[in-house]
Amino acid sequence: MSDPLFSPAEIESCAHPSVVEAGRRLLDSGCALKKIELVGADVIAAFRGALECTAVISRKPGRPVQSACTCGFGYGNACEHVVAAMLAASTERAIQTGLDLQSPLENRPIGAASPAAEQRDSPKSENFESPMDVESVQDTPLPRLYISESDDLLLAELRFSYLNGSVEVTGRDRSREKLVSVPSGRVIRLQRSMAREIQWASRLLDADLVPYRAGMYTPQADSTGWVRDRLPGLAANGFEIFGRETLVACSTNKAAPALKLAVSPAGNGLIECSIDTTFGEAGVPLTALFEAIIAGKKYVRLSNGSTGEIPQEWIDKLAAVFALCEKKPRGNSLLLREINAQAIKTLESIALSTIWEATCAAGLARLKEYRGSRTAIVPRSFRGTLRPYQLAGFQWFGFLREFGLGGCLADDMGLGKTIQTLALLLREKEQAVSRRTSLLVVPTSLLFNWQREARTFAPALLIMTYHGHDRKRYRKSDFGLADVILTTYGTVQREIELFAAMTFNYVILDEAQAIKNPLSQTAKSIRRLTALYRLALSGTPVENSLSELWSLFAFLNPGMLGPYSRYAASFIRPIEKEKSEARITVLRDLTHPCILRRTKGQVAKELPPKTEVIIKVPLLPRQRSLYEMTRDACRASIMRAIDDQGLEQSRLHVLQALTRLRQICCHPLLVDPSFKGDSGKFEAFEELVENVVAEKHKALVFSPFVSALDLIRNRLRNRAIRHEYLTGQTTDRRVPVDAFQADPDIPLLLISLKAGGVGLNLTAADYVILFDPWWNPAVENQAADRAYRIGQTRPVFVYKLIAQDSVEERVLDLQKAKRELVDALLTPESGMFKLLRKDEIQRLFD
Repeated sequence: MSDPLFSPAEIESCAHPSVVEAGRRLLDSGCALKKIELVGADVIAAFRGALECTAVISRKPGRPVQSACTCGFGYGNACEHVVAAMLAASTERAIQTGLDLQSPLENRPIGAASPAAEQRDSPKSENFESPMDVESVQDTPLPRLYISESDDLLLAELRFSYLNGSVEVTGRDRSREKLVSVPSGRVIRLQRSMAREIQWASRLLDADLVPYRAGMYTPQADSTGWVRDRLPGLAANGFEIFGRETLVACSTNKAAPALKLAVSPAGNGLIECSIDTTFGEAGVPLTALFEAIIAGKKYVRLSNGSTGEIPQEWIDKLAAVFALCEKKPRGNSLLLREINAQAIKTLESIALSTIWEATCAAGLARLKEYRGSRTAIVPRSFRGTLRPYQLAGFQWFGFLREFGLGGCLADDMGLGKTIQTLALLLREKEQAVSRRTSLLVVPTSLLFNWQREARTFAPALLIMTYHGHDRKRYRKSDFGLADVILTTYGTVQREIELFAAMTFNYVILDEAQAIKNPLSQTAKSIRRLTALYRLALSGTPVENSLSELWSLFAFLNPGMLGPYSRYAASFIRPIEKEKSEARITVLRDLTHPCILRRTKGQVAKELPPKTEVIIKVPLLPRQRSLYEMTRDACRASIMRAIDDQGLEQSRLHVLQALTRLRQICCHPLLVDPSFKGDSGKFEAFEELVENVVAEKHKALVFSPFVSALDLIRNRLRNRAIRHEYLTGQTTDRRVPVDAFQADPDIPLLLISLKAGGVGLNLTAADYVILFDPWWNPAVENQAADRAYRIGQTRPVFVYKLIAQDSVEERVLDLQKAKRELVDALLTPESGMFKLLRKDEIQRLFD
């Protein structure tokens, strides 16, 4: 015997036990079931009675039983008519005849229709649709979104309505058709439009929703912001929205926020800032506001469970304050350093009320006014005269000292940072306020320059040069005999345990961009030094990223810009990625007391003009062929590496390829020693040098490639043109520098960009030739400033040799496009290569 169509377990799982019992009674009455037939895998049964109805049961392999009935049973699962039909379809007679129950059943089991009933229900007397009468219907789905909350999670369930909303299917139901009964009593086969349902579902992904589970989605970012900003767009584009009125945590409080501020001294150089914030009747703990803003969120949970929207102006100003606080808030108060009072001052524009304790208000006012004081007197033993702006810089050092602040003198190259610093060290010696030794840390290339400048302007200073093998003759006890210990970054790093064990009067860093990477060993070593006062000298305190500014201030005023993670969230990302002018303004105001920046145009109006000339040189035919073959191979390799490994992991590969192309632009011999031919740039260079020599000018020739300088050197020797040569391998830098400066018959000084780009005074030159462009225009400016500085009396011409239609032209374009960041903050340049996007990298290889 065949198995029953529906097992007892299936029947019992489809309905409540009381409904199963009612179905048994209905079938056992013998007069309710009119007809039951099999349509494919579906069972259709008609019932008579006070309410004539039709039940449909669908059973497909591997899927749960589904059913519907026109009786309107509204309590979930199957009704008694469905149960009766399932019982009838599972009788022995039904199994044997394939549900042909038009003739009397023999050996009828409990619940089967009686013979009398069968005879009364003959097909001649009843009007019932045959299987061929089940109509297939197609309809266009309309999307419905059911919104709900689960703890802090917002859930959006996707459903689709058909037939004017009379049929609803869930997004997790993947059946392509359904047998459904309609109000008229007919049974139809609904054909779902899966393609259109998929189109509707894709719009949820476009609206920043991500799948949570089958048929369910959740916002990708802030749920409250999504409800406020994206949900109305879905409603406007055809989605029916249900459940929004039930939201609590994701509903936005309509009240405007109000902030009350109170500032008082907390001792030990700290101030306490109390911030009380409300949205109408609902309050918000300062800790919640702190966490929301540091995390970059626009909404905050209020005390009544709803959500408040934080205005953008509040976010910009509070983010700065929160980034600087010593610790996370406790209660409604946080602690900041006194120097950061200016950050709190910026909150006054958004505060409903502000209370400054008298001493805090007076200290802030004094800090703002004192910067322009003119009280410091130049030491008697100083040999020279400080220009007015140099005197102002010297007096600014006194302001920093009085307030216990570290500072960065960020004057343009050539404006005399060295002599201003020597005047400061002389004042420390003469006033004998502290008998401690000061430490002056410089690049190795500038040791002799500091020694010479000190002998010229401050011969009274006793300077101990602690560097190289000669340093071994000094003991730690000898350090106290000197006014200043002159050493290098490399020496400090190698002997950090020695230096870290001492407390200096001043620690002064020259070319302080040497510590721009906060994770470098150099920066970590410098931060271990202990001093009463700290000073940095740098014409470019920020070259590539605002992380360099944090590293500088971590030395100058530890903790002033807060922990790096908060600084990155509050300043680096909003400024570098989002170009936030408001954050730039706040950061500039915060650092302003500790940075003194003057440009040549502002203070050295007596300087002659400087003219920049770009000479575009075509590549020679064989040079062009090699360039284009190399470019095409590199472009394919790099784009593939970016696609496979990502942009960050491919940057070294990109830089290596671009360097190779730039070397070909200089001369193919730099990459292929067997190359037979010449370089267009070398031909143009020789023509330019002929004019320099003929007109009795002196020129500095810069290139980042020492190998290119070697080729130039060989050509100059062949033409009997005198010159000097300075690279990182030069042991005594004074010899070529002094020879070039003093000898009028030496017209050229060849310098590697890295070795000679900073610290040198080469005013004998009035021409500067940049043989090839560098990524960072600030580095080029520093090179040109070796000649264009105080003491220069002749107009200076800066010539850039650019290979036409090459990567060098693309570099020029990118230099212009990448200046905004530091230009807005304090210096005339931002870095560029590390900030390039994929499309910009691709353009370099066009």
